[in-house]
Amino acid sequence: MDKNYLQLFVDETSLTNRMVLGTLLPEKIWEPLPHFFQTWLRNYTAGTLVYFITSFLWSFYFYYYKHNIYVPKGERAGVPRGERVRPVKRRDGDNFK
Repeated sequence: MDKNYLQLFVDETSLTNRMVLGTLLPEKIWEPLPHFFQTWLRNYTAGTLVYFITSFLWSFYFYYYKHNIYVPKGERAGVPRGERVRPVKRRDGDNFK
């Protein structure tokens, strides 16, 4: 592989590392790390951020914005009342209660 191409690749990934990690973390944490670990940390933090943002948006849409469509109306809807649930027979030795 051409050494110039490899250097361009390293420069580009270093720029991406600086953009992502420089925005999210203090420089003294990620600057002393080797390039491989900087890239791993960049991917991990960006992936975690995307995960939490997507989860928040999904929860907002499902539970707040479209609550009346996906969640049945009424207090504790979908949860059976105590009198409707058949009591569980518990085993006490060989005798059932």
